[in-house]
Amino acid sequence: MGRGRTVTTRTTIDGTTDETTDETIDETTGGTAPAGTGTPTAAVPTDDNEAAALLAALERRGVELWADEGRLRYRAPRGAFTAPLRGRVAALKPYLLRVLRHRETSLSDTVRAVPDPAAAHEPFPLTDIQQAYWAGETSLFELGGIRAHILLEFDRPDLDPARFDSAWDRVVRRHPMLRATVLPDGTQRVLKDVPPLRTRVEDLRGMPAGAADAELERVRRTLADEGPTTDTWPLFGIRILRTERSHHVFLTVSLLICDAPSTALLLADLERCYRDPDLLLPPPPLTFRDYCGAMAALRGTDEYDRALDHWRRRAPELPPAPELPLAKSPAEVDRPRFVRRQHRIAARDWERVKHLAGARGVTPAITLLTCYARVIARWSKSPHFTLNVLQSQRRPLHPDVDALVGNCSSTLLVEVDASAGRDFAALAGDLQRRVWADLEHGIVSGIEVLAGRNAARGSRTRAAMPVTFASALHVAEDAEDTKDGEGGEGGAAPASGGGWRRRIVSSRMQTPQVWIDHQVFEDNGDLVLNWDVVEELFPDGVPGAMFEAYLAVLAALTEPAGWEDAALPPLPDGQSAARAAYNDTAVDLGERSRLPLHGLFAERVRRHPDAVAVICEDRELSYGEVDRLSDGVAGRLAAAGCGRGDLVGVVMEKGWEQVVAVLGVLKCAAAYVPVDASWPQARRDAVLSSAGARHVLTQSWLADPVETPGGPYVLPVDSLDGDGEDPDVREAVGVPADAAGPDDLAYVIYTSGSTGHPKGVAVDHRAAVNTVLDINRRYGLGPEDRVFGISALSFDLSVWDVFGALAAGAALVLPAEGARRDPASWSEEMARTKVSVWNSVPALLELLVEYAAGRRGLVPDSLRLVLLSGDWIPLTLPERLRRITPGATVVGLGAPPKAASGRSTTRSARWTRGGGRSRTAVRWPTSGCTCWTRPAGRARTG
Repeated sequence: MGRGRTVTTRTTIDGTTDETTDETIDETTGGTAPAGTGTPTAAVPTDDNEAAALLAALERRGVELWADEGRLRYRAPRGAFTAPLRGRVAALKPYLLRVLRHRETSLSDTVRAVPDPAAAHEPFPLTDIQQAYWAGETSLFELGGIRAHILLEFDRPDLDPARFDSAWDRVVRRHPMLRATVLPDGTQRVLKDVPPLRTRVEDLRGMPAGAADAELERVRRTLADEGPTTDTWPLFGIRILRTERSHHVFLTVSLLICDAPSTALLLADLERCYRDPDLLLPPPPLTFRDYCGAMAALRGTDEYDRALDHWRRRAPELPPAPELPLAKSPAEVDRPRFVRRQHRIAARDWERVKHLAGARGVTPAITLLTCYARVIARWSKSPHFTLNVLQSQRRPLHPDVDALVGNCSSTLLVEVDASAGRDFAALAGDLQRRVWADLEHGIVSGIEVLAGRNAARGSRTRAAMPVTFASALHVAEDAEDTKDGEGGEGGAAPASGGGWRRRIVSSRMQTPQVWIDHQVFEDNGDLVLNWDVVEELFPDGVPGAMFEAYLAVLAALTEPAGWEDAALPPLPDGQSAARAAYNDTAVDLGERSRLPLHGLFAERVRRHPDAVAVICEDRELSYGEVDRLSDGVAGRLAAAGCGRGDLVGVVMEKGWEQVVAVLGVLKCAAAYVPVDASWPQARRDAVLSSAGARHVLTQSWLADPVETPGGPYVLPVDSLDGDGEDPDVREAVGVPADAAGPDDLAYVIYTSGSTGHPKGVAVDHRAAVNTVLDINRRYGLGPEDRVFGISALSFDLSVWDVFGALAAGAALVLPAEGARRDPASWSEEMARTKVSVWNSVPALLELLVEYAAGRRGLVPDSLRLVLLSGDWIPLTLPERLRRITPGATVVGLGAPPKAASGRSTTRSARWTRGGGRSRTAVRWPTSGCTCWTRPAGRARTG
């Protein structure tokens, strides 16, 4: 990656050699440019390693910095501690204090990295990030099957290939990780001896016009896609192509052995060795193996235990990754191919941004992270998400840690809440405080945190946090304090690529399990921005529009007004029009849409009272029977004081009584609260207590459905069988069928809640009726249909099972309570009753398909429609169902009815697979609704 010099004005301060000053440094001392210079604060990093890099640069100048009761003090030669450097130190004060504290404890009381030459060639474990990259080479993981590597292309007209080979050989001998390989057991080993490099020059001179450029592009793409192997040496590759004008040198290095600071070290060493053919650079005293051993030892410290406790508490609170618009599921991408977008911000403009950032106490890297977050928030379904931030984490476990080559990176999971109402500066400040707080516990990597989170959720192979950010600003900053050819303590090379860095003409990088990878670094004072995107994941034009929006947000930050802007970046006109068309859902559902749920049922009772409404294993009920029985329930509830707005518990096993109960509750203008009879008693009591239910409907064989002293009125619904004809009971109802209005509450369904305590989701009649009528209209539900009510009443899919069927005049088929997880019983009941419609989560359909696989007739040919929602639909499931029953259409409905007013639907008449790919369908909002992303992450309906 490129690196360069940040333009600053150097104003000396008074001081004497080795004289301790009593002046302390804080955020108000030199935090911005001296008056009149126009020079802003230098770029400030986002992690402790960048602060360590600044300390190293100061030490090379002879500046000694130390902590004194929360203050920073310094000793410096005259003229060495310039005003810009003081500004950088002031802005970095929290990081520097932490690094100095870590140095003091890590190097004395806890863990030190000790060189161990005798074990230099023994195998040692991969780090977290190496393990992630190595595992990502397999296709077992989503967006895997690729080798993590960086490709650099250099343009060297004056190249001497033999001299280059000699120089690179000496670099390989100097840095052990350039001789490393990964063993089959997942460990790594440094080889003692490797053969010298002999690069063959591919001569493109004399080729027809344009052919040489085409061959260069072919090689560029091939190397960018392939990357070096990791199981055999070398984990780097070099190709040289000679054209009429120049030599093009392609260097590709595996990210298992190299991070951004390592790249800078390698290029600096290559330049020094190329300049001087006789130069032999000694190996750094500390090896990557030594460093990894010390990092592993940190796991036994109190610091690690505290960090682990922090992340165990923090991880469940982290929001998911950004929900960006996708053209296909990531699981459908056979082999990710990245498209790079790059832009360069001129040094003058970048300095202006840094100046305004420093004036607001925000670091440049956080400024860029905030720009990125704002743009992601514009396209994300929710503005509350988690970004995966790469940090170069070289802990000060040895004085020469900055001289080693290896991938010392780690990751930090950064929570972003880009809600509206806060301007850019406020959002950046909040993000910076959150990053700093979590970095205090950065000894536990984001990869470790994510692994535990994924394991708990059963999603080990998914790309769980695929939107990433990496800042290498600190790599560029260090160059301004170092001259080419100077060595640091222990033979450390300066972190500057010299002539080789300046000759980079293109670069590419790819990493597994990533959708968008954003990198930032400086080059000769300019800011360089890279976006590497798996383009095929996204709809046409979206990645380009996002990148342009990012550049617009950043450009606005050159003026104070940009920092005060609270609005997210606008969408391009074409995408705004597409969203408007997407949300053009106005459909007149007629007078029925203004009825309550039980009003839809009452219509069918008047038309066809003798039609079958509910089918159970041992009983069928007509619409008229259900109506009379539910009148009986309503009458008893009304007599017991139940009325409008009350919440009534329905504690039952699956059966006809559930249907009668919920209709009876609604006829009282009350709302029902379904409680599964199989739940533990404590959970049942907690839900009913939370709902404040004074009335509970149950079944007579369920002993003590409620254990609450002085508890609610309890009515076994099956005991009313036949009471519906009692005129006293019917008269006692006393509530007309239209008593409940569209805005009255219909039901409250309790979820487990992220805190482990049940949380109720309340839905009114208007939202539920809209969903019922819309789905019935879309898929032609009618009196001839038989709906299989497999879902529990306490699960929100049951709402459509019951009321969708009854509103259409169809029959609801209920499996027996004991058959809730028995696909053999389902198969028999579906065949007996000629079920035509299935509605469930994908996992239940999976059970049926697995049971019936390879055997025709176990799923009836009458099945015409399968509705799935509530979870990811396995890509192979529709095709496997079709092999069993070809006539069924599979439809993904997205959100369950608890979000009825904002429900979306995936219409999929065909799920095809061809050429190893699957096709997913498009999703639309429910008729009469629009889907928006509100700043607070709530769904807006209209």
